[in-house]
Amino acid sequence: MPTGRIWYLVMNSSRLRILRGLPGANGPAVAELAMQSGRPFLRDFLGDRSHRKPEQASSGFDPVRADMVQFLHEIAEFLTAQRHGDGFEALVLVAPPEVLARWHAEVPGDLQSAVCCEVARNLVRLPARDLGHEILTQLEALEGRFRPASRPAADRPDSPADPGPDGR
Repeated sequence: MPTGRIWYLVMNSSRLRILRGLPGANGPAVAELAMQSGRPFLRDFLGDRSHRKPEQASSGFDPVRADMVQFLHEIAEFLTAQRHGDGFEALVLVAPPEVLARWHAEVPGDLQSAVCCEVARNLVRLPARDLGHEILTQLEALEGRFRPASRPAADRPDSPADPGPDGR
C-alpha cells in the first residue's frame, strides 16, 4: 500500500470529485477538485430530435455511454498530466459498478496501475463535509484490505489511543 500522496476519485458517468487526502478526526476539510462532463453527445441527440429519421433512433448509438467514454478520456488526460507533475502516487476509485467497468475498458494501463483500491458506490452527491468520512467508512468495510496512510492512528478503532468499549 502506498504511503505517499493518495487521491480519492469519487465519480459517476458525468461528474468527478477529487479529494487530495482524507480528513482526520478533527482536521480541516481537504482540498477538492471537480470536473463535470458537458454531455455533448446527449445534448446533440436530444436537440436534433426533429431532424432524426426513425432508423437513426434505433441505430444502437448510446449518447449517454459515448459521453461517459469521452469524460473518462478527459479524466485520464488530466490525471496523466498530474501524475507526471508529481501530483499523486496512488488513486482510490469510488464509482458505480458500470463506471468502474468503463474505467477498466477506457483508461490507459499506467493510470490503472496507480489504482490501489476500488469502491463500487456512487457517493458523488454527498456534501463535502461528509464525503471524506464516508470514503473512510467504505474503505474500512473492505475488511481491513486497505489502510489509508493519511488517517491518524487516534482516528482508527484498532488504535492504542482508542480504549475500546471495555475501557482497556
